[in-house]
Formats: sequence, structure tokens, C-alpha cells
Amino acid sequence: MKEIKGIAHVCITVNDMDETLQFYLDVLGCKLVDRFQLDWVNVELAHVEINGQFIEFTYKSDTPRLRTDRWEVGHIAFTVSDINKVAENLSFISNIKFIDEKPNVVTETLSTFFIEGPSGEVIEFMEYK
Repeated sequence: MKEIKGIAHVCITVNDMDETLQFYLDVLGCKLVDRFQLDWVNVELAHVEINGQFIEFTYKSDTPRLRTDRWEVGHIAFTVSDINKVAENLSFISNIKFIDEKPNVVTETLSTFFIEGPSGEVIEFMEYK
């Protein structure tokens, strides 16, 4: 469909909004765009931005119309300029759970590694050479 301009955001359901925002803002360097409560559906939302890309976080809701316990995201991936430096920087943070011990060379032009975020979401870091 030619009217579609692109992806607006990826939405991740989180267990703790404060912990999630602390991680994405302070550790990954995202910028908080907004945070608000939708009283009509009993859900809290926050949007963060990094280099023109947006992530939406949804705090779990028991409202049938927005059953956030049924939403899933396989993972979110960030492109980076130095994957080894990112892995090293994250290794100094005590509560970071690495899925991969170190960056993996996937192809001659791609390296990647995965961690878990505060709500168990899988985060991938990718460097294209």
C-alpha cells in the first residue's frame, strides 16, 4: 500500500515502567518523549526515541479491550557502530543478563549479540560493516 510511510513504533509490554524507562534512558541513551495514563482503558504508556526511531512501552492492563498480556514482540534490534564497545559497556552493569557471552560474527558484514531487558524482552545489537 503506497500510503504507508513506515513503522511508527514497536510496542513492548513491560512489568515495571519505572525500571524499564531507567534502563532505556540511562543505559541505552534513549530520550523520553512522553509518559501518560489512558484512564478509559486503564493502561500506562511511554514513548522513547533514539535517533528518530520510537519504542512504545505499555504497562500491563486488565482491560479486555487492550489485553496487553497477549501482545508479544520477538525482539527489538538496535544498530550500533562498535558492537564490541557496546558489549563491553553493558558488561559493567550488574543487572544486565547476556544471552550471548560475546558478539557473534554472523556474516562477513554482520555481528550481533542479545541481552534481556528489565521485563524479559529480548534486545539485539547489530553492527553492519
